[in-house]
Amino acid sequence: MSKNYREKTRLLRGRIRSMLAGLSVLLLSAAIGTKLQAQVSAYLFSQSMGTFTPITGGTVLGTATGNTSTTNLNSQVYSVTLPFAFNFNQQSYTELNVSTNGFVTFGATAPSATLSSPISSSIAYEGAIAAFARDLTSFYNIAGRTGNISWETVGTAPNREVVIQWTDFRPTNTTSTTSVYSFSFQIRLQETTNIISTVYTSGSYLVGSTSYSSSVNQIGLRGATNSDFNNRYNPTGTLFINSEAGTSNGLDQSFSTVNVPPGMPTDGLTYTWTPPTCYSPVSFTPGPVTVGTAVVNWTAPAQLPAAGYDIYYNTTGVAPDSSTVLDGTNSLSVSSSALSATLSGLSSGTQYYIWIRGKCSSTDFGNWSSGITLSTECVPLNAPYTQNFDTAPVGSSTNNTAPVCWTYSEESGSAAYGYVSTSNSVSAPHSFYMYNSSDTTGNILLISPQTLNLADGTKWVKFSARGSGSASILEVGTLDSPSNLGSLSLLTTIPLTNSHQEYTVVIPAGTHQYLVFRHGLGGTYRGIYMDDITVEDAPTCFEPTALSVTAGSVTGTGGTISWAAPSTPATGYEIYYSTDPTAPVAGTVLDGTNSLSVVGTTATLSGLNPSTVYYVWVRSVCSASDKSVWTPTAVTMVTLCQPPGISATTVTPVPVCVGGTATITATADAGAQINWYANAADTTPLATGTTFTTGPLNVTTDFYVSSGSGSTGNVGPASPSSLGTISASNYAIGTYYQIFDVVTPVTLNTVDVFPATTVAIGTASSIEIRDSSGATLVSVPYTVSVNDGVTPQTVALNYLLPVGTGYRIGQGVGINLQRNTSGATYPFTSPAINVTGNNFTSGPDYWYYIYNWNYSTGCESAKSVVTVTVDPNCTMGTSEAGNTNEPVIYPNPFMDIVNISDVKDLKTVTVLDMSGRMVKTIANPGRQINLSELKAGMYILKLDYKDGTSKSVKAIKK
Repeated sequence: MSKNYREKTRLLRGRIRSMLAGLSVLLLSAAIGTKLQAQVSAYLFSQSMGTFTPITGGTVLGTATGNTSTTNLNSQVYSVTLPFAFNFNQQSYTELNVSTNGFVTFGATAPSATLSSPISSSIAYEGAIAAFARDLTSFYNIAGRTGNISWETVGTAPNREVVIQWTDFRPTNTTSTTSVYSFSFQIRLQETTNIISTVYTSGSYLVGSTSYSSSVNQIGLRGATNSDFNNRYNPTGTLFINSEAGTSNGLDQSFSTVNVPPGMPTDGLTYTWTPPTCYSPVSFTPGPVTVGTAVVNWTAPAQLPAAGYDIYYNTTGVAPDSSTVLDGTNSLSVSSSALSATLSGLSSGTQYYIWIRGKCSSTDFGNWSSGITLSTECVPLNAPYTQNFDTAPVGSSTNNTAPVCWTYSEESGSAAYGYVSTSNSVSAPHSFYMYNSSDTTGNILLISPQTLNLADGTKWVKFSARGSGSASILEVGTLDSPSNLGSLSLLTTIPLTNSHQEYTVVIPAGTHQYLVFRHGLGGTYRGIYMDDITVEDAPTCFEPTALSVTAGSVTGTGGTISWAAPSTPATGYEIYYSTDPTAPVAGTVLDGTNSLSVVGTTATLSGLNPSTVYYVWVRSVCSASDKSVWTPTAVTMVTLCQPPGISATTVTPVPVCVGGTATITATADAGAQINWYANAADTTPLATGTTFTTGPLNVTTDFYVSSGSGSTGNVGPASPSSLGTISASNYAIGTYYQIFDVVTPVTLNTVDVFPATTVAIGTASSIEIRDSSGATLVSVPYTVSVNDGVTPQTVALNYLLPVGTGYRIGQGVGINLQRNTSGATYPFTSPAINVTGNNFTSGPDYWYYIYNWNYSTGCESAKSVVTVTVDPNCTMGTSEAGNTNEPVIYPNPFMDIVNISDVKDLKTVTVLDMSGRMVKTIANPGRQINLSELKAGMYILKLDYKDGTSKSVKAIKK
């Protein structure tokens, strides 16, 4: 007897024993009325390049007799009795159904004749094998060939194969006789091993060349339901022979008779599915739980695993794989006769994820099952505790969820739901959402865990909530049990706004031990969001509210803040301030350099650094040992820049004769730039430098002087017309805005907007600047004064911005402003501000609303008045004028021509109106200049010399 024969005999005996054991289990299951299920998903898939060996005899099930849809093997199903029992998915079959649409099924329920998607179908046959499942047809007498479908048994027992063959089939349903593509394929079922193969030819055109292609072609296995599948998938851009495992039962293999990829199967392409040697349980379900234990149940596979079952569990939801270590703290092993197990030593009030697999030996395991979840019972709590929903499973309108130990409940109605949501959270990423579509449907409730000390008279609950529609009302109360909704004791009713607000509810002594939040009836329907629920000891000392910076109080070294006293007034307050936005805590050290104590509800901070952002918090002091929490949100104080000072000014001569000029000299801090102005409101100086010579004066006149440092500049496009496509839109900053960085402390002076023609004059709007987190730094209102979409409206901001990144600027109140939908090339840079982009990812070349940003760096002092006194009794004569070293213009007032007394080394004459706006510039002037085009009025003639000095004189045009 050969070694090979003995080995085959041993394998056969082993398989017979396995089949008998499986049959025993089947009989037992039938006796107790349980239908076993298995998992074709556990079959092992492989692919190879073999040889397509056609069958030539056997039984012909059908042959094409014509080329019409009724004669070309379109939509036919045939029954076949197998010569041996074939085990598919742990069930033994001697019959199957063969469809002309490229598949076979098992079980008494046959597929419909037109079915072409056997893997995803919900028809109750017990299993399917799809070789090339779609709406197929054959053909009759094309190029001497005619299609048929047949089957044959090849080989000798116990190693026979049943071969079902589709010969000369088209890959799609057509009756064409002028373009015919023919290919063949087989399903092969092996005796004893129960291995399944599908084998293909690539095919060819018999006539014509019309392309046949599709992405609808199911190949693979289906179990007793369409949730158990083992299929193949390739998209149109991937070769047919490079398929991968399907992740859903509806995925298909794409093919094309012309285009490569995807192409057709290659000759001899063979797909093989091998039954596993070890099976895992099915119908894995959770059972009863206690505080620290949980029971799990399962249905045994038909072929019991010899070494029993492994059960693995965790709290993370990460599924095990072949490398997962089972160490006893996360696992349990039970015998193959068991149908349930109890996990012990679990944590109370905890959600667990659990998997099971069969174990046939120390090296042979079944696949891990799909995981199940369960939660252990909760031990009653003692406050304080917080629920922010961030680790709770997310639900949906069809999957109500609540955190472990919390309960979601409905009094009545099906149009209501509550679940953990990923929207509208205060502390990301989750919140709890409750929705009721009708005020007659019923109340919906979120109920806390049992809290033993809830009713001791020292507790309150703090939470954030917002409405998402009209009439959103939240009721807060207590219950004696989640199962006794009628025991609700109402504490308060809260009308919600459409933005998150924090609410506090004091819980009186003697009430129930379950806290409840109710939403629903009496006009309170629609949706609400809740987040950050905290049950804790109510304080005896309360924090102040309405913390703000007093308008106009901020200087370069400090400013004043104020607040409202709490309902239970404190005896004093502590103020903490820092350049770090990190909030203080109870143990934060107050050392005098970062704090002060006051009795009233205002405090003045001093000794601060100029041009710096400070964050300020306040807390109440009720006694040395009883202090409130710090105010939950800091108030921001931005100190002003510190301008250089002017120490003295002198005027010569004093007084000035009528028609004479005066020289004003100023002394300022080192490095300062001195600016001279005609009016206190002017922004453009008449001249700069330590000295300034007036023009001829006829009356006593005030001039203004300031000192400053830094420079001014502009950034961003000047107007929409300077870029590309223009449109009008009404998005506020919450939707679209510009993003910019500040590289040196800067004051954003003014910006321009361009209201569209659809906006009425007088409409109120605003411009907002926000930090990188979206917090509003300043909101500047303005009223629309132009609306042609072309004329700029300048909005004065005058807001100091410290160095930082990710600032945002846009509309606070959305009205139709012109914007650009192309043409912006980022970044727009300057020495102080870099505009880096916008927040519209689909429009990286858009520009939103805010144009011509004017800024200044450094700082300018307030303007100081300098009065030049003119003696009306002293008049300069011609000779006196000729003797002066200062230039004189005459006549003054003038009609058209102005004479200049001395033009030696004179470079330019600049004519300014009294607002400082430049009207005209004359280069290399002569003794006479023609100003006939000027309108009547007073002007400043600025004379600039080649040595860099300048003189200014006033002139009157009659």
